[in-house]
Amino acid sequence: MVSGGTMHFSRRIEHLERRNDFQDRAEQQLFRQVTVRDTRSLATAIQGFGWTVWLVSVLVRHPPSLDMVTVLIAGLGMPAAMALTWSTRGPVANGLARCLYIVFLTLGLKADMLITSAPIFWVLPLGAAITVGMSPIYTGLVSYALSAAAVWGILLLGQFEALLRTDDADWVLLFLLSVMALGVTLNLLFRHERKRIFLSQRELARLAFRDGLTDLHNRRSFMLAVDEHPQHHPGRGHLVLVDVDDFKQVNDRHGHDTGDQVLTAVAQAIARCAEPQVCGRLGGEEFGVLLSGTTDPAAFGRCLCEAVAGLGAAGLPTTVSAGIAPFRADDPISVTFRAADEALYRAKRQGKNRSLLASAAAPG
Repeated sequence: MVSGGTMHFSRRIEHLERRNDFQDRAEQQLFRQVTVRDTRSLATAIQGFGWTVWLVSVLVRHPPSLDMVTVLIAGLGMPAAMALTWSTRGPVANGLARCLYIVFLTLGLKADMLITSAPIFWVLPLGAAITVGMSPIYTGLVSYALSAAAVWGILLLGQFEALLRTDDADWVLLFLLSVMALGVTLNLLFRHERKRIFLSQRELARLAFRDGLTDLHNRRSFMLAVDEHPQHHPGRGHLVLVDVDDFKQVNDRHGHDTGDQVLTAVAQAIARCAEPQVCGRLGGEEFGVLLSGTTDPAAFGRCLCEAVAGLGAAGLPTTVSAGIAPFRADDPISVTFRAADEALYRAKRQGKNRSLLASAAAPG
């Protein structure tokens, strides 16, 4: 019997997977890049296995009738294509590297096939093994279809007419079509699964790092950005702490629904003023902004206070107070937060609807 907790968890998983398509082209491009990154190890491992098996077959048998030119091309081309598969990051370049590997592998296997007593016997099983076996390592249908066509083109060259002259020619054609259909189906299934996982991860990241009410960065995400700031911009930029004035009275007099509308409107104003810089909701009615070194903090504070005062959020007069502190190379993050917090409370004591710089403690 399925427990209530398990059913509850299953419903939450279904909620995460409700998205079934990309939001825009940028997210689609990100999916391609992430897929290339996540499948590089698998692709290189499968390629290494194929190269090793082929190399062992050549070294163990090494008959004098073997086409050594083709063997050299395949033997050198496969590790080169493997290196490209591992090193390239772009979806197009990486897909090309995987296609090149398959071409070299097929050339090498055909050289082996041609010295057997019945080459025609090996065409179909070799083609099927390569076509189906390579389906997981391709991130796109186009690159997979081109590679599959190249595989069959190489293997069937010089053998196709002989296959058609057999009594089972109809079965040969049916087998070819079935293998191609199976390979395409597997490739599409692998891509669908990767897409499902990617979209679920994106949704999890949004839930983990975005505030559910305002859609700004949440406290965790904002603090990560603040912690990383000194590493990339030592001694530059400012931390801004923003607090909605008299917000408790809004909740007490007008209800929490109205309070949520006010917070959402204020958050949108902060995002507009701060764009493209990082801003987040730290909790309750408190927000934070991470200013770059090129932004005038006093001008930003004035712009923010004026923008919020002109909102009339939920039909109510709304203002904010802000404290601004500079990042200093020798100060830990806690010191910067304390300085911004003190400036914020001085702004509250001096009448609200203003911003103060921690260094000068002057109205913005």
